[in-house]
Amino acid sequence: MRLGLSLRRAGRIVPLVLLALASSGCVRSPEAKSAASMEAGKKLLEQKDAARAILQFRNAVQATPTNSEANYQLSLAYLAAGDYPPAVAALRRALELNPNNPDQVARMASLYVFLGKPDEAIGWLKQAKLLDPYFDANPTYWDILGGVHFVARRYEDAIAAFSRSPTMSFWAQAYLAACNALDDRIERAQESAAEVLRLSPEFSLNRLAEKEPYKNSTERDHLVRGLRKAGLPE
Repeated sequence: MRLGLSLRRAGRIVPLVLLALASSGCVRSPEAKSAASMEAGKKLLEQKDAARAILQFRNAVQATPTNSEANYQLSLAYLAAGDYPPAVAALRRALELNPNNPDQVARMASLYVFLGKPDEAIGWLKQAKLLDPYFDANPTYWDILGGVHFVARRYEDAIAAFSRSPTMSFWAQAYLAACNALDDRIERAQESAAEVLRLSPEFSLNRLAEKEPYKNSTERDHLVRGLRKAGLPE
């Protein structure tokens, strides 16, 4: 009798235990595990902890290998860590899974800007525009296009691109100041520099340069030279 009662109780208790485990996160679907890892990874990236963010996004990819967004976020983490080959590989995988996402295609263009390859970058940016004819309404488009021309030392084209950004952030204004200064348009460079400081009073050219994930130090030095010539503070 007692054995039968115990078994009946166990039959009622086990499902309740499983339900409690599932609700507590101990038993989760691959999608739930991936989502949790991605959320943790994004928080770590915000905290500038790229190494730990990479681990979280790799967990997300492992849980859901065909998740384009997980691969995309993994690429961003690798880029933040300055690890370029896996950044490119992860982004290519994201695009294989979702080739019609203009934002991710444009991110590939941005990645090639930081690799110092403006010709490849412009090709990816054109592809994003083909996918979305109205993509040039996105500030990202003009920021990346300006970066392409800046790296290629085509300052007049870079100035035209940055000037068309619908929302002129302090970042875009800083690059605009650098472009004008390097093109010897000193008065315009100083105007942009003043706007940078209005938008970001604590601005430091060295801090901005350190954050820009250029692969080659020559590109970072190029940016610093322009910002310094524009009169922005160290």
